[in-house]
Amino acid sequence: MNRRMFLARVALSMTVLSNVMACDVLPKRLPTYRYRLTVEVQTPEGIKADSSVIEVYSSIESSLNIDNPRGLNISARGEAVAVDLPGGQTLFALLSRSDGIAFQGRYASGALLGDDFGGYSYEEGLLELIKRKDVAEVQRQNYPMLVRFGDINDPKTVEQVNPDDLSGSFGHGFTLKSINIQITDDPMTNRLDAALPSLGKYPELSLNPAHDPNDHRLSSTLHVGDFIRR
Repeated sequence: MNRRMFLARVALSMTVLSNVMACDVLPKRLPTYRYRLTVEVQTPEGIKADSSVIEVYSSIESSLNIDNPRGLNISARGEAVAVDLPGGQTLFALLSRSDGIAFQGRYASGALLGDDFGGYSYEEGLLELIKRKDVAEVQRQNYPMLVRFGDINDPKTVEQVNPDDLSGSFGHGFTLKSINIQITDDPMTNRLDAALPSLGKYPELSLNPAHDPNDHRLSSTLHVGDFIRR
C-alpha cells in the first residue's frame, strides 16, 4: 500500500469516526412544529371561540451531559387562548395544565397520539405527529388551566374557572363546549399583550411579585410564563 492510499484511508476513517462521535456527543435538534389550540364556549348569545398558535421545539441532549445524558428537552413559545364572552368577560386557557404542570409542549401529542405517544418513541412519534392534519379534542385530564380576572387591569384578581361549571364564574348559560388541537403552518399568534396590558414582561415573575412567601393564592403561584412565552 503506497503512502497516498494509506493517508486517504486514515482520513476516511477519521471522518467516519468524527461523524459517529458527533451524532452522540452533540445535542440533536428535532423537527419544530406548531399547533392551534382552540377553545369553544356555549353562551346565551351562541358559541364564542378563539385560538392561539403555539410552537414546540425539542432536542436530545448530548451523551456528555452530566445531568441528563441523552435526555429529552421540550420547550414551547406562544400564548394563552383568550375567549371574549358576553358582558365584557374573558376566559383564558393557559399554557399550563389545570394541575399547574407546564404542558404547552405536550398538548398536541397528547391529543393526537395519546399520552403514551401511541407506543412510539418521542422521535418516531414526532415524525408521525407533524404529518397529522385532523382535529383532535384535548383529553379532560390534560385540559389547560382556565382562569378569569375580576379586574382585567389587576393581575392579582385572577380566579380559576372550573371547566365543568363555567356558569359558576360567568353566570347562567355558559358551558365549555370543546378544547381542540390541530397541527398548523400558521404563524404564532400575538394578541395577548393587547388583551392583558397589565401583565409583566418576564415569564418567571408571579402575577403578584410582592407576595409573601407563605401566600399560596393563585395570583402568587401563577406566573407570566403561564400566559405568554416568547
